[in-house]
Order: sequence, then C-alpha cells, then structure tokens
Amino acid sequence: MNIAVVLSGGVGSRFGATIPKQYIEVGGKPIFLYCIETFLEMSSIDALNICVADEWKEFVEEHLSALTIDKPIYFSQPGETRQYTIYNALRSIRKRGGEDADIVIIHDAARPLVSTALIQSCIDNCAGAD
Repeated sequence: MNIAVVLSGGVGSRFGATIPKQYIEVGGKPIFLYCIETFLEMSSIDALNICVADEWKEFVEEHLSALTIDKPIYFSQPGETRQYTIYNALRSIRKRGGEDADIVIIHDAARPLVSTALIQSCIDNCAGAD
C-alpha cells in the first residue's frame, strides 16, 4: 500500500500571516488543497493521512467535501515538532492496518506544486530499497 502523509499542522509563525500559510487562498482555493488534489488523482496512492490541528479540521473537511474522493482519508494530530507530527501520522496509519512493507510519502501542505512525476519517482525508488 502507498500512503501519502500531508503535514498540515504547522502554524506558519515565520510567515507572519493571521492564519497558517497552508490555509491561505491562492487561485480560488486554499494552498493545502493543491497537493491533496495531486495525491488524489494518482492511482498509485492508496490512502491519505492529513495531519491537522483540531481548530482547522472542520475547514479541511469542508474543502475536501467538494472533491470526488475514491480513497480513504485519515486524520492525525500534529506534534510539537515536525518529527512528532510524522510519528503521529505513522501511528495513525498503523492503527488503520498499515504494515512495515507500506510506502509512506511525506509532504508539506504548504508546498502546493508537487508533481505526479516526483511522487511516482519517490514511490518507485522506495519500492526498490529496504
């Protein structure tokens, strides 16, 4: 199974905006939605886990509800650091049946321009490594 973890729990304190940068609207939709849509369009991605703080979960769910989604989406809590956020996501995946052989792709929600080619390259290279 190939699972995308989208880190959307950051507060963007260095950015200086009143809301985290991944939730700022650009081109008619919040930044986080661009990478989510890219992962959703890929048949090689089986599920997504979005790390999001409680105060933004409803906002994220509202925007996801407008999409056609044909794969499971899980949520996990952000941690005190990026590393703990990833740890929480991995624990969430494990609780939902994730196995050691699964490939997990980790991506920051504030980076909207990830390409399907880059994602597929990551999957292909992980599949050939221990």
